[in-house]
Amino acid sequence: MDKRRTIILLGVGAVISLMVTLFIWGKMARRTLEPRGEIPKKEKVTVAAYDLAWGTVLKKELVKEAFFLKDSLPAGVFSDPNRLVGRVVLYPVKTGEPILESKLAPVTATSGGVAAVIGEGKRAMAVRVDKVIGVSGFIFPGHRIDVLVTLRDKDPEKQSRSGPITKTVLQNIKVLATGTEMVAETQIGPGGKKEEKAVPVDVITLEVTPEEGEKLALAATEGKIQLALRNCKNTELIPTKGITIPDLLASYTDSNSRAVKPPVAIAASPLTGGGEVAAAGARGKGRPPLRVRGRAKRGREDEKKGISPPPPPPRPIMVELIKGERVSEVIFESGQRRETVKRESNGANSKKKE
Repeated sequence: MDKRRTIILLGVGAVISLMVTLFIWGKMARRTLEPRGEIPKKEKVTVAAYDLAWGTVLKKELVKEAFFLKDSLPAGVFSDPNRLVGRVVLYPVKTGEPILESKLAPVTATSGGVAAVIGEGKRAMAVRVDKVIGVSGFIFPGHRIDVLVTLRDKDPEKQSRSGPITKTVLQNIKVLATGTEMVAETQIGPGGKKEEKAVPVDVITLEVTPEEGEKLALAATEGKIQLALRNCKNTELIPTKGITIPDLLASYTDSNSRAVKPPVAIAASPLTGGGEVAAAGARGKGRPPLRVRGRAKRGREDEKKGISPPPPPPRPIMVELIKGERVSEVIFESGQRRETVKRESNGANSKKKE
């Protein structure tokens, strides 16, 4: 009897659990199927079918259509691909990216290349560079650079400048294109014969104003230019005065330090015939120079007689000698040996031996 009652209770519990589960599932299913608002509208726009570089003339096979949410579209999109045929791309466009009016050249610009991307009132100028001048090939279109020039005096007799000078002449210049061109270069071949060979040279095209173009042309013709790559976010123009060799050598120099000036020779005294030597900076301002009387006269007389001046005396040699706790100083001079005891264990401070 108890066993039958237990089975009946378990069956009733299972039926109740199933009914509750079906009830909850039905409620959740109805909430999921109920509409929560308006369905967002989509719009067909024209996007790039491939990666498009600046200066590309658009064709129908280079673009395609794709659906985007109407509320998320920026201004200037195109819904008709035929309106883009013949337009020129000013900025790079990635695959699947909507083509905007702001990234295209004006309708009047139908030819691609550098001419289509030059800004209004600007010019494109190309300069030849090498791996060092071109920052080891790290300069690409769209980057910003500074142009430095080093000028040297071609005529040494004209003291127009105090030696070479380096100056930043252009700042925040946009790079339009980079590439290479073949130029003829004379090389010495086998047998010492001169031969002309085609050598690739890196060329960088810059966007400049007419005034900046004049500066760039003069710098490339009369001096040696160097390019400096800028951070794309850094547009600050910093005026510089240029640097010369004295300014360069003064770098990291203490402003309080003074250079030692060499002695200045002064004419011989009419009274004694001797020469005078002034140590610049050593005697002080307003003090008379040191005089060496008679030496210049005797030197001239010895030269007339053919007598060479005596050699300078040998310099003494000093050695510190340590024997246990005994420390002494030994001086060798003119074949003589002198020893001075500096410290001993018995407390004696000094002792001299000949």
